[in-house]
This record gives sequence, structure tokens and C-alpha cells, in this order.
Amino acid sequence: MILYPPPSISRVMALAALEQAGIPWRIACTSGSLTGLVAAAQAGLGVMAHSRKLIPKSLLECPPSQHLPRLGEVEFVLLRARRGLRAPVAELSAAIVAKAEHF
Repeated sequence: MILYPPPSISRVMALAALEQAGIPWRIACTSGSLTGLVAAAQAGLGVMAHSRKLIPKSLLECPPSQHLPRLGEVEFVLLRARRGLRAPVAELSAAIVAKAEHF
């Protein structure tokens, strides 16, 4: 497996799914950056858990024939203060919501 170091939701979900399915695994590489994870995957060091909608163009989704378990879905929630919202926070929040709506 190619994984982010803890704490990482994709790491937890991937390892839990493998454990539940009874599939043996080992961690081949960890990196705190997506660039590092992608480089490890491109080098053939293993597979990585990643959002299907955000797979880098240089990588491919593992086909069902690989017999890997589904990881399930994750919901992300954007929280902000009820009062005292400054313009930069409001703009960043709007940009995140607008981008997320495309998925």
C-alpha cells in the first residue's frame, strides 16, 4: 500500500477495508504529499487509496478484477464561524463550495 501517514482518512478506510475483507497487506511507502504518493504509484511500489473523481491523469483506477474492496464514501463538511466572518474567509469558503459542486 502507498498511504499518507496517520492521521489520514484514506489510510484508515483502506486498511480497514483490507482487514475486513481478509486481504493481507503491507505498507510499501508513506508520504505526506500527494506528489510523493503519485510518484510511488508511478514507480510501481503499490496501490493507493484516492478519490475516484480526483485520480491524477498519470494513474489508473484498479479494475474490479483486482479483487480490492470498496472503500465507501466520505462526506466533507465546511464549518465556519457564525459571526465575524471576514472577507478572505468568506471568499475561500465560496470557492471551496463552488469547486465541490462540480463533483
